[in-house]
Amino acid sequence: MRRLALSSFVRLGAVVLLVNTAYIAAFASPTVFYMGNVFAHVALGALLWVTSLILVAQDRDLRHSRPVQAAAAALTLSFGFAAELMRRGNLLEVRWILVAHVAAGAIAVVALLPPALRMLRRGTGDARRFGTAYAIAAALLVVAPTASSLWAATHPNPADRIVNPVTPPLSMQGEGGGPGSPFFPSSAQTDVGGTIPSDFFMDSERCGACHSDIYQQWKGSAHHFASFNNQFYRKSIEYMQSVAGTAPSKWCAGCHDHAVFFNGRFDRPIVEQIDTPEAQAGLACTSCHAISRVDGSMGNGGFTIAYPPLHRLASSRQPMIQAMDRFLTYLDPEPHRRTFMKPFMRLDSAEFCAACHKVHLDVPVNDYRWVRGFNEYDNWQASAVSGQGARSFYYPEQPSTCVSCHMPSVASGDAGRHADGTIHSHRFPAANTALPFVNHDTEQMKVTTDFLTSGFVSVDIFAASPIAEGTAASPMTRRADAVPQAMSSFAVGEEAEQVAPAIIRDVGEVAAPIDRAAPALKRGSTVRLDVVVRTRKVGHFFPAGTVDAFDVWLEVQGRDADGRVMFWSGQVEDDGRGAVEPGAHFYRSFQLDAHGNPIDKRNAWQTRSLLYVRLIPPGAADVAHYRVRIPEDARGPLTFTAKLQYRKFAHSYTKFAYAGQPAPGQSAAAVAKSFDDRTFSFDAANIPANVSGGIKDRVPELPITTLATATASLALSDGSSPTAWPRVVDPKSRERWNDWGIGLLLQGDLK
Repeated sequence: MRRLALSSFVRLGAVVLLVNTAYIAAFASPTVFYMGNVFAHVALGALLWVTSLILVAQDRDLRHSRPVQAAAAALTLSFGFAAELMRRGNLLEVRWILVAHVAAGAIAVVALLPPALRMLRRGTGDARRFGTAYAIAAALLVVAPTASSLWAATHPNPADRIVNPVTPPLSMQGEGGGPGSPFFPSSAQTDVGGTIPSDFFMDSERCGACHSDIYQQWKGSAHHFASFNNQFYRKSIEYMQSVAGTAPSKWCAGCHDHAVFFNGRFDRPIVEQIDTPEAQAGLACTSCHAISRVDGSMGNGGFTIAYPPLHRLASSRQPMIQAMDRFLTYLDPEPHRRTFMKPFMRLDSAEFCAACHKVHLDVPVNDYRWVRGFNEYDNWQASAVSGQGARSFYYPEQPSTCVSCHMPSVASGDAGRHADGTIHSHRFPAANTALPFVNHDTEQMKVTTDFLTSGFVSVDIFAASPIAEGTAASPMTRRADAVPQAMSSFAVGEEAEQVAPAIIRDVGEVAAPIDRAAPALKRGSTVRLDVVVRTRKVGHFFPAGTVDAFDVWLEVQGRDADGRVMFWSGQVEDDGRGAVEPGAHFYRSFQLDAHGNPIDKRNAWQTRSLLYVRLIPPGAADVAHYRVRIPEDARGPLTFTAKLQYRKFAHSYTKFAYAGQPAPGQSAAAVAKSFDDRTFSFDAANIPANVSGGIKDRVPELPITTLATATASLALSDGSSPTAWPRVVDPKSRERWNDWGIGLLLQGDLK
């Protein structure tokens, strides 16, 4: 009787296990039902293995049946591999164990198939029913995963890829959820159409339990300090809300402040909740990895973020639930991977990044009109770096994306690492030296500095030309002056087909390259030095990002043989700690408000016009021209040094971010949504006691990083004969001449 009951259990268990396996193989979904089936697979498999061995030991006929012997041996092997999977986890580096487990299980199934089919054809009663059920379950084990794979291949989820809409929105009202969304004017949405709990964005430490290297990298990154734990960002939103109210600032929050934004608290001024955990959370792991859909490459936070159904279990503080979640995730990581690593994150990574790294402003934000803000995507997409552009000057050997440069592969022992033992760095190395400096994060600072000095841009003191004092300059003919222009605070060269103003002139005499032409300059003469800046390994305009707030400039210094400074452009005041000389050759967007005040408070929403925008496209160049007078008493040779300098924030904005307060006694009419005529005090006493970052008692003196350097020596003549201006044109100098020409061409200098 017991043997009969045991036999019935084994038969029933075998059929149920086959159906359970078919479901697990076909539908890896992040649901309680699926994960329950994974647990049931382990429990039922172990129980079936034990009871099968007991049944075989008790039944002499089964012991001598070759199919049963083969099945028992294979099932034992399969269980052994399963036990090893449970111990080590179903990780990529031990994927062979999973393959061996599946193969051994398949052998067991196939070995029992002939006896089951005989029961189906010849048996009666329970034996026939078992044969029928086993055959159906075995067929289901093959058909279900195959059909599921074929369905997925022929009916892909539209949200798996990022595709632009056929008809783009004509205004912000048509973007995202529109004016009816609680998140408008940001285009960001949630899968439920409304708010979601903030704890979803405050559990990154739980991710670090398995992804410890990634978590430690993220902790120092600009993503972690993207919100009000960043004083530079914090001040810009406090200022914006004090002048324009809270509604327009949601445009920023969609990409910066998820923990305090998606829970519906951004209608309340941030100064009233600045010390809350939500305000200090920054962008979390889920800020990127829980995005389930991206609207296109239009940017402005055009994505949908989904609250995973298992998040509350995964983030539970109950030890038993935590242990079960970890056990099941390691045993079957596929639902976790599908939830947090969508296909577009790999296949359309540039478009994914563009969701927040490409922006525009419109009436709901600036109370004015459509204006292009920063835009890393379009100039990348139109350049040779993407492999899609057809009008670039230089083409790299291989195309690259945002990930190629800003998420390089680094060695890691994390779960989920790649087959070569690496992960993509979540330090996101780029150009933000301010945050690691104020946070005293030496590792993040080193990674950032190494990135900035990696040679992605170069400087060349290329040419010298004579300037005759008191005589007319070379005649110029200006062409195409009155042409349509895009309203943009960014460089527009790669963004739209436009005809820019251009000039035609006679270049005249020029000695180049300087180090090879070696002109001997006359004392008391005036020359023009041309310095070429070339982007080499940059996939977007240089500089990029919030180009209204940086200090990026050329510092050119000339000394005679006695070390006396005879020329200096781009000097920094206060012995290198203060503002940069206003006349320096800057790379930035110089924007003006409605009253002509500089946009220097990260207040792009008050921009009404541009003084200039000077950025360099990928694989292109810019030429800076310097008028240098050689002193009569100079002793040669002269040595010129050109440095491309970088400081994350302009000195004026750093002072404003930490200590900027309107001076007392000013009229309320001095400020409006379109201008700010007020004067500001930057006294250290204005620094708030709860200022964000590790520096609390002073305005930080942000570091200056030299991105590239060039030197050139020029001899001085005795003036007895005219200066020769030779041009050395040969294969060695070809690229340098080309770079110089590219820079002149992009400036509209056509001859």
